Amino acid sequence: YAQGTKDFISKLEIAQKEINETIFWLERIFKSGNLTEREFKSMISDSIAIKKLLIASITTVKAKLDTEKTKR
Repeated sequence: YAQGTKDFISKLEIAQKEINETIFWLERIFKSGNLTEREFKSMISDSIAIKKLLIASITTVKAKLDTEKTKR
């Protein structure tokens, strides 16, 4: 539901902050003994994959935006 490229980038960056916080809390919960190692590895693996996806998406959209600005 982004209202333009800059808004889309902003939303992706918010999602990146949220996944960083998710990783932080997963590590804390695991260290507290409330997750099994199997549960932790599964969730942390998914979270890292999402983080990589968001980073790649942000990089791609910013590069596209920069290219469009250069063409003007």
